[in-house]
Parts: sequence; structure tokens; C-alpha cells
Amino acid sequence: MSWQLRPPLPDDPEGEGADQTSAERAALDAVDTERLLAGEDPSSRIRDDALHWIDVYTELLEFKLRVLDESAAVAAEMSEPALAEISATDVEVLRAEADRFRERLEFWRKRLVELDGDT
Repeated sequence: MSWQLRPPLPDDPEGEGADQTSAERAALDAVDTERLLAGEDPSSRIRDDALHWIDVYTELLEFKLRVLDESAAVAAEMSEPALAEISATDVEVLRAEADRFRERLEFWRKRLVELDGDT
């Protein structure tokens, strides 16, 4: 899979406009520590739900950690101004996302222990 930049709209040479709103929302959602994934019910007492969310959050956390690792390799060759920019923005968001996934993973691991204790 290849992620590519979206082309700017014909009347929007900077590529902002309507997409900027969705990008801003996505950035805020990415670091919202209270946000749950679609279908995630933290009140669930079903063991299979806990196992499912452990798998999902493990995948997401591994992805973010890999992106951070690969970003660090690329950043090592960047100029100081470019490095400062990504450190203050991109890397901070990636770390916040990884922290959020780590917290949700821990939540579901604890839930699984609770559920296993109930049996």
C-alpha cells in the first residue's frame, strides 16, 4: 500500500479548503485519550471482546512504534530546521498516538484478567 498526498482542488492551489477541516479533526482525534475505536465497548464483560481489542490495540501500537523507528532513521539525515519541525509536530503526534494505544491495550489486558477471574 502506498499513501500519497492528495492533489489540491483546482480552486485551492495550496491544497487546504475542505480537506483541512478533516485533517484537523483527524489530528485531534489521533491524540484524544478518551476516544474509542468504532465498535469498542469498554463496559463489555465478554471475554472474546477483550481478546479482540487486545489484538487490535497490539496491532496499532506495533504500527506506531514501527513508524516512529523508521522516522528516526530518516530524521537522522535531515537538516536541523526540518528535524526541528518534525520533532515538534509529527513525532509528538506519533508518540501521543502510541501512548493512547498503549493505554487502551493495558485497559483491555486488565479487563481480560478481571474476566478470567470471574470464571
